[in-house]
Amino acid sequence: MSWRVQVDSVAWVVMASVLSACSGPAVLEEFSSRTPFESVRAMWITRWDYRSGHDVKQIVRQAKGIGVTDLLFQVRGQADAFYRSPIEPWGDELLENLPTGQVEPDFDPLAVACAEAHRRGLRLHAWINVMPLWKGTIPPRNPNHLYHTNPRWRLIDQHAVPQPLNAHYVIVNPVLPEVQQHLVDVAADLAARYPIDGLHLDYIRFVAESMKAGLTYPSDAGSHALFKAVHGLEATDHPVAYRAYIRDCITHLVGTMRAVLKAGRPHAVFSAAVWLDARRGRGGCAGSARPLQCCARPAWSRSAAELLRADE
Repeated sequence: MSWRVQVDSVAWVVMASVLSACSGPAVLEEFSSRTPFESVRAMWITRWDYRSGHDVKQIVRQAKGIGVTDLLFQVRGQADAFYRSPIEPWGDELLENLPTGQVEPDFDPLAVACAEAHRRGLRLHAWINVMPLWKGTIPPRNPNHLYHTNPRWRLIDQHAVPQPLNAHYVIVNPVLPEVQQHLVDVAADLAARYPIDGLHLDYIRFVAESMKAGLTYPSDAGSHALFKAVHGLEATDHPVAYRAYIRDCITHLVGTMRAVLKAGRPHAVFSAAVWLDARRGRGGCAGSARPLQCCARPAWSRSAAELLRADE
């Protein structure tokens, strides 16, 4: 396992074994203002780094040995769960090579990680990919996956075609209230049932890298109707304001997820992997990181209403 140290000039040091695809520095609102810089040494543990309870314990032991204080432990990748979730199915990676007749892993990765981290004096943050629905060109095998159970939650283009599967992630539609509620329920469940010290959001943005030029998402009638109900305008006639509205919806989601985390665990840290400077981003990532309030960029907090004049 190779280790990489990345320094965030705003908050803390991130030591990561495997960086996520959106590898921006983590922003911890509580740590940046109250915690001495040298007292937080964090490591991201991806969902590919463990396959057994022994793996999890070994990772925690090794992390403690190199001076790590906080573990960002991935428990959600693509609308799946790497813990015993009543909301989403197990991640496929944990179901590979199971004995005949066994339909779920014999351990709860998050439960093991929390117990072992706390036994060794480390803080444990549940790391979730928020927007991704699925990755790859083959649909999920599990019929209970959101991809199959809620097809209208996918992004739809102006030709009424769902975002096609590809080598990168397809994502959920962040404008839809039912999508937001599902994601909030995931956060609330984690806070209620596990002694996590924090919730870390990854891919909390409009993941646009794999979207083809010329296609507009979301272009379904429901999303356009929601925009019109708020602003009294047609989305097709006001594209700039509509994009700002989508960003506002994501920002609202961030705030709601923070609220349920704090309701369940008042002292838990709320964090996100984002770029602080849009010029450092790639393609669609740069623009879609803007609405996150934790970025502390006042110019990025302009609402759709404030952009209407520019769009007219």
